[in-house]
Formats: sequence, C-alpha cells, structure tokens
Amino acid sequence: MSKKLIVVGVLAVSCGAVGAYYYHTVSQDKTADVNLTASPVKVKTAIAPVHTVNLDEQGRALHGYDPVAYFEKESPILGNDKTTLSWNNATWQFSNEENLARFKQNPEQFKPANGGFCTFGVVLGKKFDGDPKVWMVKDKQLYVFLNKEVRDKFLQDEEGNMEKANKNWPDIKEKSPEELEDE
Repeated sequence: MSKKLIVVGVLAVSCGAVGAYYYHTVSQDKTADVNLTASPVKVKTAIAPVHTVNLDEQGRALHGYDPVAYFEKESPILGNDKTTLSWNNATWQFSNEENLARFKQNPEQFKPANGGFCTFGVVLGKKFDGDPKVWMVKDKQLYVFLNKEVRDKFLQDEEGNMEKANKNWPDIKEKSPEELEDE
C-alpha cells in the first residue's frame, strides 16, 4: 500500500495557544492517520478523493497506456507495470525507460488534456471515461474520447467544441463524475 505525507501547519490564535503541526499519512483506502506533535492523539479522518485525473481501477492514468508514445510513435502503446511513475495522484505506465525519462523531464508536455477524461464529455460539462485507443493530438496536446462515434461527433465542430472544452474544464476539474451527473 502506497502512502503519501501531507504536512499542514495550524496556528491557534484564540486562548493564546501555541501553533501545532500535524501530518496526514494518506493511504489508498482514502483514510488518514492524524498525529498532533503537541499531543500524541491519533484519529482516523476521511480524505476526499482527487478527481482531476481519470483513473482506472488500479489507479492508472490512461488505463496504463504510455503517454509519451502518442507523440513519439503516433500510436497508443500499453505501458508495463515495471516502468511506472507516480505523478499528479496517478500511476503512469511507460513502454520503455526512455519514455519514462522524457515524461519525468516535462510531464505537462505529455499528460492528456482534461485529465484524460473524454474530451466531448467535457464539452457537455461532464466527466466520462476516456478510451486511450480513441485519441487525437492537436497543438501538441493529447485528447482522448469515449469511443470513435463520440470523437467523430466532436470533430464535426472541432473548433467550437475545443473552445467549449477549454471553457468548461476549469469549472469541472475538481468535481467528481457523480457530482456532475446531478447538475
């Protein structure tokens, strides 16, 4: 089980209390141990999941496909579980060490737009799973789609749809797909 450490400083102003620091050790089960340095209290708290990257059941971005391959080989290539990197709260898999090294140098260059969610879904203000085998690169940016029919629909008004996706993404980026269903 992988864990991440998040350090947060707290300053208690009322009652002349001294500031305390505590940390969360976050595990994949979305709970955290909270340890107060001023007191040896240990409690469990729920941690909200991150929704900015489309993850599969194993926590992989792009369903395990190599993000660099879209640019280097102009093809989706499945990565392997021996060549991985944890970045932006996701596991990224690569088909070789060279692609891993390129991604490490500049992950922003290779990450999919809209967190890897279906681009046309973002046009509609929703977050749908993106199929990494249905994709396009435009202006040095990777876009994925739910399926070929949805991509074809997007391409009927590519410029207008791209404008809508770029406008909608900041508003829905932090929301869960379930939250967007209710809107």
